[in-house]
Order: sequence, then structure tokens, then C-alpha cells
Amino acid sequence: MVGLSLYLIQFLCFDGSGFYFPCYLVNSPQFKPFFSRDRNFLDKNNFIGFIASGGGEIPLHIKNDNNYNLREYFNNAPDIDENLEINKEIKSILGVFDNQKLNKILFDFIFMAKKGVYGFDKTILNNSSDTNYYKVVQPKKKLKLESLPLDIQDKLNKIRLNISIEETDKINIESILS
Repeated sequence: MVGLSLYLIQFLCFDGSGFYFPCYLVNSPQFKPFFSRDRNFLDKNNFIGFIASGGGEIPLHIKNDNNYNLREYFNNAPDIDENLEINKEIKSILGVFDNQKLNKILFDFIFMAKKGVYGFDKTILNNSSDTNYYKVVQPKKKLKLESLPLDIQDKLNKIRLNISIEETDKINIESILS
């Protein structure tokens, strides 16, 4: 399997309705350049997750105007635990076996897991029709909705998925929302 070399550049994107959100330009010799956007969500047990779009569309249910403010909050939130669990299959999923390259690719997922947030990524990068995501990382100490400021709780309550992110390694957004 050919190793995946990714170059990430983070910046703010404008969604056309007056909101800015963090997104990434992903460039790789194996793929055409594409944008990846992060979106936070809440599960049925009040645990917090985020998905990276991997160059695909994010369903409208998760594509929420509040997500920029959520990401800004989590970027500034303190770490609650350094212990986390990275998907055991991540090297074969990504085709990256060099730990230094892998750490660069996983930086954002690890950053969020230290804050108690689960991270999911697109299964097939740069495929807008793919609605499958796999769990990249999970925190050992999980952040729960009740521990957040009320304004952040209100925003997360608007983007709730009827799943338990503790019990799943994969999410098919389309099947959850249909």
C-alpha cells in the first residue's frame, strides 16, 4: 500500500450566510487538493464528538451555524486528560506507517481528545457522496455536556445524533438521519 502524504493548512472559510468556520486545505500527491471542515455534535449520552469532512459534504443536520463558535470554544478550552486511545487500525486505514507523519495527520484529533472530545474522520477522503466516518480517537476522560457553559450546551443540543459514540467505531450519517 502506498503511504499517504498529507499537507494541512488551516484557515477560516465563509459559508455564504454570514458565518466563518475553521477548514483545512488538504494537499496530497495521492489526491486532488480538498477542503476538510470540522463539525461538533452531541450523542444520545451527552458525550461530545466532532467529524472532519475529509473533503466531502456534511449533512445539514450537523452543518450548523453554531459550529464555528463551538470550535473556537474547544480551541481555547483546557486539556482535561492526556490519556487517549487512537484507533488500532489507523495506520492501515490511512496507509501511513511512519509515526512522525502519522502524528502530523492526527494532530487535530489528538488535540480535541485531550479536551475530552471523540474524533471521527471521513472513510473515503474527497468523496462528497460518502457518508461514512470512522472513529480516529477517543478520550479516556470524556467531556460531558453538563460540564460546559450554558451557551455551549445550547448550541450542542441543536446538533444531537441518536448514537452512542462510546459504543461505535463507525458512523453512517445518512442512516442515522434518515
